[in-house]
Amino acid sequence: VAFELENDPDTAHDIVFVLRQQNPSEAVQEKQRRVSEILHLDPDLQRYAVIYAPFQINGATISLQTRSVLQMLFAMSGFVEVPDAMAGQAVPGYRLAPGMERPFTVQSGPDRPARNFAAVEYQDHWYWIDNTDLPSKRVFTLMLFLTTLTNDRSKDIGPVLTIPTG
Repeated sequence: VAFELENDPDTAHDIVFVLRQQNPSEAVQEKQRRVSEILHLDPDLQRYAVIYAPFQINGATISLQTRSVLQMLFAMSGFVEVPDAMAGQAVPGYRLAPGMERPFTVQSGPDRPARNFAAVEYQDHWYWIDNTDLPSKRVFTLMLFLTTLTNDRSKDIGPVLTIPTG
């Protein structure tokens, strides 16, 4: 099982789900048949377009419907460490019950991080995902995947201009 990114000019799909491998064992073939059956996929195909839709269109596509990307980003924002200097200017993060672990952490500090997977400077503070934080890296990568999935490339839009308001 794999995901590939490719640009299909006819459908504007970028993500392809690959369910086959060369010379699979009988056990792997049975699992592939079962996945095809559960997802109502055409078992003769090896590649399926992944689309953002509430229902399946045909046996050559896998349709996913999630919360909006904006809703997911809002939920994730509770796992961003708010610097002390920003107290009162930002909503504090989630308080977890004892024994609970954060599924996603964005660290913050005044200096550019040395080991980061992703980092951004905002209002004289750095925010980053540590390169050794595998759970956060997975969540961040999944969000990039979902953003790509929900990106509508069927319309040609002009440049986007961001204007700060405060």
